[in-house]
Amino acid sequence: MRLVFNIAWRFLSSSKGQTALIALGIAIGISVQVFIGSLIAGLQNSLVDTTIGSSSQITVLSDDNNGRISNYSSIINTIKETDKNITEISPAADASGFIKVDDSTYPILMRGFELNQADGIYKLKDALIEGALPANKEIILYWSIWIWKKHSLKYYRNS
Repeated sequence: MRLVFNIAWRFLSSSKGQTALIALGIAIGISVQVFIGSLIAGLQNSLVDTTIGSSSQITVLSDDNNGRISNYSSIINTIKETDKNITEISPAADASGFIKVDDSTYPILMRGFELNQADGIYKLKDALIEGALPANKEIILYWSIWIWKKHSLKYYRNS
């Protein structure tokens, strides 16, 4: 083992310029790895929040053909009692369809939910561009900004 260290020392001391370049290369490589590791760790939380922050993490589906869950209140209570780490629960009813504007047809997803419960998941108050969230049993239509701007659509609210 001593022979190996003697050979290495002789190589490093024989060419001081080459030794300095090797040490500089190793230092740059380590600093780049530390920087990228720190960057990934810093972005991880915001990336997770951006990617899945407004989506359900657990979905309970019906096992019959009509897709309805008649006792959803008891299921919600069971889930709340089972795991205290679950912070938001919202029942939802989904249906898909198409909407036609001028000569264009767009696929849409219609989702019905209790607004107060769903706002904790979907953050509708933060995403609101103009107008107000529905009061009582009103209906809200949420279109993508792209469709909204492309067709110069206007928002009207009946009082």
